[in-house]
Amino acid sequence: MKIMEENRFGPVRGFTDAHIYWTMYNLYEGYAHSRKGLAALTGLTEGRIKSILNMLKEKEMITTTIKGITVTDRGQEFIEGIPIRPADTHRDGNGDFVAGVTVSGVSSKVSDGADVRDDGIRAGADKCALALIRNGAAVLIPPWDLCDDFLYTVSEMVSRAELVSDDVLIMCSSGNVHIALNSATALAMNLI
Repeated sequence: MKIMEENRFGPVRGFTDAHIYWTMYNLYEGYAHSRKGLAALTGLTEGRIKSILNMLKEKEMITTTIKGITVTDRGQEFIEGIPIRPADTHRDGNGDFVAGVTVSGVSSKVSDGADVRDDGIRAGADKCALALIRNGAAVLIPPWDLCDDFLYTVSEMVSRAELVSDDVLIMCSSGNVHIALNSATALAMNLI
């Protein structure tokens, strides 16, 4: 799923579709109503948040007033139409953050765990794993190359995720919670 078009000319944007999703999600849920609050929640600078907000305003997904930022009906439809929901965020035994997101209705799109892991690493994560429901049972992909601390944290997250048929839980690890969460979200958006 692509939210913004590639910037073919000019400077590279300092944010991704995952950042845009979390900005909208935090506004929708009422966790923040200002650039400063959104910057703290997303790990972006206020300047980059301003760029995202300007883009969302152009697409008529938000309105801004002196009192703060409000999600429009169009913005509500947008965020409600994305089948991503946050899962737990934990620290593993090494002190790294493990962040997860659940994506509904996409387990049939996952075939090769190595490709997904590689995409997670390219998105900035140090480690990446998926759990999905196939034939009524939870399956961990990839089942190899997971250190004990990460595997234990992943197992705990899977047990609490309340996955249902065709769900995928994506878990990414990084020393920075924002990188872990945005990496998992980028993978989720690739599956939608």
